[in-house]
Amino acid sequence: MRTTLIAAAIVAASFAGSTAANAADLGGYKDAASPIPAAPTWTGFYIGGHGGYGQSVSGQDAAVTGVDTVTYTYPNGYNYTERATTTGIAAGADQSGFLYGAQLGYWGQFGGLAIGAQFDFSGSSIAGDKANVSKTSTVYNYSDNLGNSFTSDPQPGHVSTEAHSSLNWISTATLQAGVPWGNIMPYLKAGVAFGEVQDALSIGDGSTVLNHKAVETGWTAGGGVLWAVSQNWRLFWEFDYYNMGSHSMAYTDATSYNYGDGYRADTTNDIRKASVTDDYWATKFGVNYQLTSSYTPLK
Repeated sequence: MRTTLIAAAIVAASFAGSTAANAADLGGYKDAASPIPAAPTWTGFYIGGHGGYGQSVSGQDAAVTGVDTVTYTYPNGYNYTERATTTGIAAGADQSGFLYGAQLGYWGQFGGLAIGAQFDFSGSSIAGDKANVSKTSTVYNYSDNLGNSFTSDPQPGHVSTEAHSSLNWISTATLQAGVPWGNIMPYLKAGVAFGEVQDALSIGDGSTVLNHKAVETGWTAGGGVLWAVSQNWRLFWEFDYYNMGSHSMAYTDATSYNYGDGYRADTTNDIRKASVTDDYWATKFGVNYQLTSSYTPLK
């Protein structure tokens, strides 16, 4: 009996020692350090590229007025004028197409606000063509140098037109402001826009052409979202509005015919298209590479 008690005591002591040792080992165990999540700083210069789709907003449809004038002069000093004024011509083409280009800029982060500036250039396939037949109204007026005059009632007719409009390229210089939120930053932008706008119109048999092609300057505003996918790479989406001002078109052709002995005819053909607004919207996707960048640990 005594021998049995001694053996039990030895076993209990051995178990207690083993348990204490294991407890000591467990107390000394530590987890491997977990990586601390980080957020990008947005400060730095960047370059990148973009592509997108755009459309004209106001369109290029506008009223066209044509005035044909002939003045006949006789040897005795008498002259009279015939003038035909045609209205009702509507001409223009809505535009749509793609943008593709590059940008460079800078962001400076100041706590919870980022301020930046950007310059970009985009080639453009935004364009439109339209053939149309307009119902017209022509009023004829006759007058002479003796004070006689006559005006006809409006005479119905029709005229065919072919229109082409396009935005050939566009560039902007903008200021930007964003609010960093982890690796996402929504932002707004506004600034100066300039680009080459073209508007061409052929009337009738195509011999009379109105053409406007010029670099116009206006303004732009928009906004988007930047996404920092790594320390240096940023993806973005944005929506922009461009207003390049407005333009009108005019064509004048004057010809004189001298028949001798004091007989002469002077003709003038004057065609004018009313003012139209050159404005567009575009949605763009792109990527930037930030040349200088670092990550700040989140706390």
